[in-house]
Amino acid sequence: MKIMHNKAGLLILIILMLTPATSATHPHAWISVRTTVFINAEGQATALRQRWLFDRMYSAFAVQDFDPNRNGRLDPDELRSLAKMNISNLAPYDYFTVIHGPDGKAVALDAPKNIASALDESTPLPAPRKKEIKTQVAKRENGITRLTQEMILKDGEGLPGVRQIYMEFTLPLRTPLDLKGKPGLYRVYDPTYYIDVSHDKDHPVSFVDEKTGAPVSVCRYAVELPKVSQAMIFSAAALDKNAKAPKNLGYYFAEKVTLSCSRPKS
Repeated sequence: MKIMHNKAGLLILIILMLTPATSATHPHAWISVRTTVFINAEGQATALRQRWLFDRMYSAFAVQDFDPNRNGRLDPDELRSLAKMNISNLAPYDYFTVIHGPDGKAVALDAPKNIASALDESTPLPAPRKKEIKTQVAKRENGITRLTQEMILKDGEGLPGVRQIYMEFTLPLRTPLDLKGKPGLYRVYDPTYYIDVSHDKDHPVSFVDEKTGAPVSVCRYAVELPKVSQAMIFSAAALDKNAKAPKNLGYYFAEKVTLSCSRPKS
C-alpha cells in the first residue's frame, strides 16, 4: 500500500469536511465492511467485493453538506456521485485494501468496478437528535483493547435521523490467488487511522462463484483482531483531526483476514 501524507486527495478530506470541529483523537470516522470473495473454477480468488457501511455521523453530515438540490436527503444520483468521489480519492491508497498471497507477496489490484451506493434500510430510522459531544474511549472486547465511539445525544433540533450510507465496489485481483494450499490474507485499513475499519460482526466474509454468484462451501475465512498495546492506543487518541499520524499507524489497528479453500473431492 502506498503511503501518502497529503490528505487533500483522500476520502479523509471528505471526513474532515463532515466531522465537527470539536472532534478530537483518532479515529474520527468508522466503517463496517463486508467482503465477498469471488472464486473461479480452479479455486482461486479473482476479486473482492466490499460493502462499506459508514457511521451515522458521517451519513448525517453528508446529507447536510453533499446535498446539491437541498431537499434534505441524498437522492440516488447524489449517492452515486459521492461514491465515485470516494473511490477516486481512495485510489492512491489502494482503496484501503492490502492482499498477500501464501508466499507473502502483495497481490496487485485493478481499478474498482460496479461501484454503487445507497442508504441502509436494514435498521429502523433513528429519531432526530442533537449531538453535543463526541469522544473516544478505550474499550476492552474479547481480550483486545480498541477505541470505540461515545456520543451524548439529546432530543431537539440538530442532526437529522438519517439512515446510514453504504458504498459497494469490486476490486479485481490482477493475478488470481490460489487458496487451495496455504491461505492468503488481506487487511482493510486507513494507514493514517483517521478512519477505523472493522468487519461486520454478523456477516464479515462470504465466498461466491465468480460466474453464478452461488455460495462456495469449500472455502473458509478467519478474522483476527489486532493486538494493540495500550501505549499505541493512547498515542492515537492524543492525535486531533488535523494532526499528522505516524507512518502506517492504521496497520497496527487492522484486522487480519485469512482465506483458504479445500480441494474438491474427485
